[in-house]
Amino acid sequence: MPGAFNLRLKTIALVAITAVCSSLLTGTAVAQYYQENMVNARNAMQNSINWLNKASNDKGGHKQNAINLAHQAIREINLGINYANYNR
Repeated sequence: MPGAFNLRLKTIALVAITAVCSSLLTGTAVAQYYQENMVNARNAMQNSINWLNKASNDKGGHKQNAINLAHQAIREINLGINYANYNR
């Protein structure tokens, strides 16, 4: 069971990184529009943090690492949104 949870955390981190990278690559093309994908990605990361906070703490530090990475992803998403808003 611990292996499955570690795989889930790695999947969450990978999804976050993929969302940030893909949105940065396409950010200039959609800067003039509401950034629905970026907002959805940010909401998904916040939901991930909420679920992780509900999980038990016996994860060898990996749960906290995943939470930290999710917060970092949210910061990057916000930076991408702001960049697109000011660099149209």
